[in-house]
Amino acid sequence: MKIMLQGVTLALILAGKTQENMNLAQTMVISALIVETIIIALALAMIVSIFRNIPSGDIDLLRKLRG
Repeated sequence: MKIMLQGVTLALILAGKTQENMNLAQTMVISALIVETIIIALALAMIVSIFRNIPSGDIDLLRKLRG
């Protein structure tokens, strides 16, 4: 997923350079970086939550977390 977001970032920069509108391209890249940071933070929070509930890390015990 990270590689896809980096590809999008490069595409946005290239589009901004070819359209001669780097301000818009930079704004879009910053927005993409913010979204990427939020996704990573949510994934990390889920991992921490799993290890708090199941310290052994047994994958079979994850079924009891279904809501």
